[in-house]
Amino acid sequence: MKPYQLGIDGNRIYLSYRLHISDISSDYRDEIKQNITRLALKADEQDNFLAETYGCEFSEYAKLI
Repeated sequence: MKPYQLGIDGNRIYLSYRLHISDISSDYRDEIKQNITRLALKADEQDNFLAETYGCEFSEYAKLI
């Protein structure tokens, strides 16, 4: 799921986007902004997928609409 990574801690699945702080002021800053914006959309997409496909419960932090 580049540029994002999935992680697991106990019974929680995390979606993350990692970068070096110096990248914020690099030539990649516009791409980084887009990736950060898309992170929220991807998280919403993935929690729906996990709930529908595997019956996972939504986190208390999930956006439920």
